[in-house]
Amino acid sequence: WVFGEAHIYANARVYGNAWAFENARVFGEAHVAENAWVFGDAWVAGDAQVVGEARVTGSAHIAERAWVMGNALVAGNAYVGGDARITDYARVAEGEYISGEARSF
Repeated sequence: WVFGEAHIYANARVYGNAWAFENARVFGEAHVAENAWVFGDAWVAGDAQVVGEARVTGSAHIAERAWVMGNALVAGNAYVGGDARITDYARVAEGEYISGEARSF
């Protein structure tokens, strides 16, 4: 589902029961799938994946090859990039920067 002022660009995909809404942006080769939500002013780019029941909101940025999955939440102006994996019930909050090979469960 894509609605509001949300935009999907290039080869990006939103599928399954996933939602992109409000001012969300999904672009590059990024995927938002299953029951994930991307909303607010958040964006997902590069080869990033947001899947499962994950939520990305606020001005959060998910980029490069990062994955946000499970019931994870990335909010505020947080950044997740590189090959980072945010999983299970992990929370990434305002101003946090996670990149490289980082794992948060």
